Amino acid sequence: MVKLGLRSIVGKGAAIYVKREMNFGSGTKEFTVDCGGDLIPVVLTRKRVKNINLRIRCNQSVAVSAASHVPLKAIEELIREKAAWILKHFDRYAHQQKDRVVLFYENGDQLNYLGRTYILQVQEAIHREEVLADQDKIYLLIRANCSREHRDKMIDRWYREKAGYILNQSLEKNYPLLARHKIAKPALVIRKMKTRWGSCSLHKQKITLNLELVKMPPALIDYVVLHELVHFIHQNHSKAFYDCLSGLMPDWKERRKLLKEKGILG
Repeated sequence: MVKLGLRSIVGKGAAIYVKREMNFGSGTKEFTVDCGGDLIPVVLTRKRVKNINLRIRCNQSVAVSAASHVPLKAIEELIREKAAWILKHFDRYAHQQKDRVVLFYENGDQLNYLGRTYILQVQEAIHREEVLADQDKIYLLIRANCSREHRDKMIDRWYREKAGYILNQSLEKNYPLLARHKIAKPALVIRKMKTRWGSCSLHKQKITLNLELVKMPPALIDYVVLHELVHFIHQNHSKAFYDCLSGLMPDWKERRKLLKEKGILG
C-alpha cells in the first residue's frame, strides 16, 4: 500500500469522470474513472486515516481508503494523476498472470523453495503419503491414481509446514534488532495473499506474511519481516521509517528490488 498526496506525476490533459457508481454497505463505494480512454475501476472505503491510501489489486482495480471528509473529487484527481503508474502495474499483473505455469504436480515439474528450483519426483507411497526434499529434488509420495487436487493439497500442506518454521525463524532473528525500541513481539500469521508480501496490525499486535515468501531467498524473507517490524515504530513510510530500516538493513533497497522482480502472483 502507498500513501499519496495530490502531487501530479502525469500530464494534466487526461479527461476524468465517474463512469458508474455503486454502494456496498456503509462507507464503501465502487466507481470507474475514465483517464483519457483508459478505464480504472476503483473501490473506495471510508476509514479514519490521515492520507489517501491507494493499493493496486491483482484483479485490475484500485483499492482506495480515505477519511470521510476527503471530497470524491480529490480522490478522482489523485487517480488521474497516478494513472500512468496504475496502468503500469495493471500491465505487470496481467503479464504475471499470463506467464503463470499451471502445475499438475507430475514428474519433472519445477517447484521453488527458499530461492532455489527443485525438480518434483512423484512416487507411489509404500506406507504413508508425504512430501520430502533433498538437495535438488522434492519427492511427492502419494497413493496411485490420486487426483490433481489431492496432489495440490499435499504440496500446499508441505509449503505451509515449512513456512511456519522458516518465517517464524526469520521473526526470531530480526525481532532482537529492534530491542532498544522496546516493542512487544508481534504474533505471526501466515496466509496466501494476492497483492502483498506482508502487512502488520498495530492494534492486534500481529504481522501477516504471504505464504509465497517460503519460495523466496532467505535474504528477501528477512527484508519483508524487518520491514513489517519497523512499522511498529513508524506507522507510515516516512523518512524516519526508511532511516530506521537503513540503519538495521543497509542493503534493503537491493532486496526490495529483487523482491519486486519476483512479482506477487507466482
